[in-house]
Amino acid sequence: MYETPEYHPAFEEYCETIFELDEDDLEVIQARIAERLDVSRPAVSEMIKRLEKAGLVATEDAGIAL
Repeated sequence: MYETPEYHPAFEEYCETIFELDEDDLEVIQARIAERLDVSRPAVSEMIKRLEKAGLVATEDAGIAL
């Protein structure tokens, strides 16, 4: 049986925000994520690195994609 992995709630919050920005046809960049989540840009940068390492997001040029 396949079990869905459980991620830290912050991972889910960031992924949801990235998805919403993309759905709103906005370029998904760290500044927008920081603004939407009311966190610092360095915090976003660190979380994006962690999400990328976990295989949940990909960075392309200046944008971020799920």
